[in-house]
Amino acid sequence: MVEEVCECAAVEGQPVECDVEIIGVVVERDRRRLRQRCHANDLDEVRIAIDKEVIAQMDAPSTVHDVGWYLLYATSQDGLAWRRPSLGLHKFAGSAANNAVARDCPNVGVFKDLRDPDPTRRYKMVFDVGLGKPRACFSADGIHWSVPEEVSGFTAQQGDTHNNAFYDTRLGKYLWFTKLYLGERLVTKEKEAGAAYLTKAAAAGNAVKTDSGLVYVETAPGTGAAPTAADRVKVHYRGTLINGTEFDSSYARNEPADFPLSGVIRCWTEGVQRMKVGGKARLVCPSDLAYGDRGNDDIPGGAALIFDIELLDIISPTPRVN
Repeated sequence: MVEEVCECAAVEGQPVECDVEIIGVVVERDRRRLRQRCHANDLDEVRIAIDKEVIAQMDAPSTVHDVGWYLLYATSQDGLAWRRPSLGLHKFAGSAANNAVARDCPNVGVFKDLRDPDPTRRYKMVFDVGLGKPRACFSADGIHWSVPEEVSGFTAQQGDTHNNAFYDTRLGKYLWFTKLYLGERLVTKEKEAGAAYLTKAAAAGNAVKTDSGLVYVETAPGTGAAPTAADRVKVHYRGTLINGTEFDSSYARNEPADFPLSGVIRCWTEGVQRMKVGGKARLVCPSDLAYGDRGNDDIPGGAALIFDIELLDIISPTPRVN
């Protein structure tokens, strides 16, 4: 038998849109079964859990990190077909007929501890409620959990996300794994804001949304040639975030820029090829065509970007280095 404990914001009988990622396996030799701990894929998990209508259906609605959390329980004989028992421990949408075993436990990890002589602490749950705020719960069966307890020994920069732990017999101590990634939640928010902005931009009358997701808006037609990806181009441009913050501008430097179209972000490579010399255009770029989840010094990770570009000349073709 395989038992699954999953972190998610939906319960049995409700739509579940999150993918599942296995993060650990323990063999219970005495019962010939496996116990898997897993959690929902972060982006989908957050997208579902921040839905205020979903949170409102939780018993005594509450959030941690602006998200509502349940820990779910399921069993399987083969790891493919799962049974989600109705445990009656937590209500959702007014009913306790679901498989939730705990709540308000973000970024959770669960492990079985055969070393602990106390049978009521056989299973241990580790999670955090903020930076430097790790918590632990204990259970005899993985279903009924104790109230959270504060954990000492962590600094203010630890216990941020992706928590898990186990007892290392070689070292003779417990090891707790955690990940400091403050940007993860910010990236998600940036992507959500960017997606909404791109949808609005694509609805403009003269906008063209390409298969890649780029939104191209011609603001002044050109009369010259159109460049190819092999060309160098001379341009004036201004780059802004969707909130209007300017992060780069050749106009501000009072000097045009020139560069090979094959050596810039994908949004530029694609978008500038749609222009003609003398023309102007606005490119609204999803983050995966710009600087991705990492961003840079002036651009947040996951940010959609806006470029207003004036194509001044084509330097063709780009010289090749032998």
